[in-house]
Amino acid sequence: MLFMIDENLRKKYANLKVAGDLHGDWQAFKAIENNFDSENDILIFLGDYADRGDHGLEIIETLYSWVKKGAENIVLLKGNHELYSPEGLPRFRPCDLTLESEQKRGGWDAFFRQTMKPFLSRLYHAALLPGEILFVHAGVSSEIKNIDSLRNPELSLERNLLWSDPVEDDTYERFNTMRGEGVLFGESLTKEICTRLEVKKIIRSHQPTLASEKPHVTHDGRLITTQSTSSYNGKPCLLNIPLKETGEWELIEL
Repeated sequence: MLFMIDENLRKKYANLKVAGDLHGDWQAFKAIENNFDSENDILIFLGDYADRGDHGLEIIETLYSWVKKGAENIVLLKGNHELYSPEGLPRFRPCDLTLESEQKRGGWDAFFRQTMKPFLSRLYHAALLPGEILFVHAGVSSEIKNIDSLRNPELSLERNLLWSDPVEDDTYERFNTMRGEGVLFGESLTKEICTRLEVKKIIRSHQPTLASEKPHVTHDGRLITTQSTSSYNGKPCLLNIPLKETGEWELIEL
């Protein structure tokens, strides 16, 4: 699914705030909440809500309670740590959320059925600020032909959106052997996808250590990696993008 930040939303809200991977960091999550003005902001989360930290369950429960209320200005993207089978089998390792749910809620099966599965159904594969920015969890691939490619992505494209990583050289695209899923993509492909989608930048997360001190900017300024967790000993942050006169993002340290 694709979330479009259309002209009506741009007129209604002043800022777009972007949170990267949380990975169970409750303190960072509460700091994001405190920096979110529901009257003036759109808030986008780029995925990976649980695992690594101790409070992924509480983060997911809170976010699910928010989206159930139908808020138009809270957007949740899917990360690779939100990949489960229909029965609740995680498609990644390690998955700490299963153990966390057993300790705090008495069992994984009930938590998955009652909370996690409906939560997963509310997640988007990407978000688009037309003419400006594409938001994804991990990366891009040559399978993105146009905007329609992102509305209902094929399974192979979904995996690329959730697992891919950039490289500093000008590799166009090759299999991501380090993760065993997704692709490695270079500056030329980033530029090509920006052209196809008519955007200036791509904002992603997926690599907290790459952005541990501050957002990592590469591919001639077109690709920004951010994060919002201390679970990898980094400095959590939030990006703020003014919507009225979209320009450079501003950094909010959490």
